Amino acid sequence: MWKFVYQAIKVTYFRLLILTSVFFLSPSHSATIGVDIVTDDFPPLQIQVNDEPAGYVVEFVQELVKDASKEYPIQINTIRFLPWKRAMSLTKKTENILFFSVARTPTRENQFHWIGKVAKHEVTLFRYIDGPKIIPNNLEDLKPFRLGSQSGGNFEEYIEGKGFNLITTTYGRKMLQMLRKNRIDYTPLVTSSYFYRLEQYGLDPNDFVPVLKIDDLSKDLWLVASLTTSDEVVRALKNSYQRLTQQGVLERISNSYHPESEIMLKYRQSSYK
Repeated sequence: MWKFVYQAIKVTYFRLLILTSVFFLSPSHSATIGVDIVTDDFPPLQIQVNDEPAGYVVEFVQELVKDASKEYPIQINTIRFLPWKRAMSLTKKTENILFFSVARTPTRENQFHWIGKVAKHEVTLFRYIDGPKIIPNNLEDLKPFRLGSQSGGNFEEYIEGKGFNLITTTYGRKMLQMLRKNRIDYTPLVTSSYFYRLEQYGLDPNDFVPVLKIDDLSKDLWLVASLTTSDEVVRALKNSYQRLTQQGVLERISNSYHPESEIMLKYRQSSYK
């Protein structure tokens, strides 16, 4: 009799042990993983308004983490705006960091977990409204003209050694002033943010005319996670990204950010003082 009682107790013990293990190891009862977001100012993708984070990529990533938390316990601890190089360096050496918006290049391929595309990064050559009136078919058509670039920028690197008349300067603001004063004929600007940058510099965006998109410099921008971020967190974020983009969440949020939207008007008023 005691043998049967012992066997029953033993079976019951192991059942309780299994149930307890499942309870504590399941995602809903795991310790919540806190992630830190780092980025830099890039209107309208990521901005600060009255010291609060905003921008359509910021909003999307907040929705992404919230949705991913249904699969795995994850939450945002902080959102910090840092200089680009510092944000990049921090992401490379710290776990549970989300960083955006990053161009995916061969050099960076193995430095991060690539979660998903969050924005377009189009580089376009602009002229001043009183500048040359030709309509180029390609970059080669502009060889007779003076092209401006910020020193050390990707445009300088791209056309260097290709026979263009290139003039460089240290600061982007000075380059635009040179364009306005007819000291150069064309200079590259990022299509999504040039409007806000020109206003910040006290220039009228309507005085600058887009001429030619540089396809080789126009890349998708990505949300990435640091390599030491756990596989479970990365998997949950990627799954959530697929769901939300299929539902059109990113497109909906990005469409709400335009120069006359309430949030961007606040940004323009606060950042141009």
